[in-house]
Amino acid sequence: MPVRLTDERFTHILEHPEMADRGPAIAETLRQPDHVMDSLAEPQARLYYRFYTETLVGDKYVCEERTADMARDRIRVWYDAEGDYLEVIFDQRKGIFRPTANDQVMEKVDAEGNILGFSVMKVSTIRSVPLEIAL
Repeated sequence: MPVRLTDERFTHILEHPEMADRGPAIAETLRQPDHVMDSLAEPQARLYYRFYTETLVGDKYVCEERTADMARDRIRVWYDAEGDYLEVIFDQRKGIFRPTANDQVMEKVDAEGNILGFSVMKVSTIRSVPLEIAL
């Protein structure tokens, strides 16, 4: 099945700090995925996965979602079990992920610093004490 990756989606992917230098990995993931699955959240979307070692956040799967643009009034929640990575996006506008006071949490902000969402690495390590961070 042919896949089209728009410049806007490619730029969005590269906004994630762990993906900033992984452009070739994105192309390889779409050309030769290890797994392709239908999205549970978006019926018309497919998720393309390929495993990489020694990324900025350790060994992880690169995942590229192919779908129509999501509505801006929806929250997007995504969990990568293999990478133990959770991402929650409140607003679908362009932004960048930046560090917070907690090494596990990154916040996504727009150019004016407005919070668009957040991500949590090593989610499975959060057990007895809730993770609390000011965004």
